Amino acid sequence: SLKSGYAQSKWVAERLVNEAKVKYGLDVMIHRLGLISAHSETGACNPHDLYTLLFGAMMKMKCYPTHPQTPLNQHLTMLPVDVTVKSLVHLS
Repeated sequence: SLKSGYAQSKWVAERLVNEAKVKYGLDVMIHRLGLISAHSETGACNPHDLYTLLFGAMMKMKCYPTHPQTPLNQHLTMLPVDVTVKSLVHLS
């Protein structure tokens, strides 16, 4: 039922990790990350990323898209890449 290649590859990767855990007794943990944004200090990011392009367009147009069924106070939550990496290293 997984339609996208991304979802399929994620499914396969998680099964391989779990198989390694069972077969070889490895201590593993899968972290499912949310949206990751640009570096908090340098702004370094993937210029072709969908969200980078979306935010760039919103800043140029000085507007934020809304949907009639979405509350106006809803925010898009992202974590800067440098904070994400530090968090993962700490958890590991």
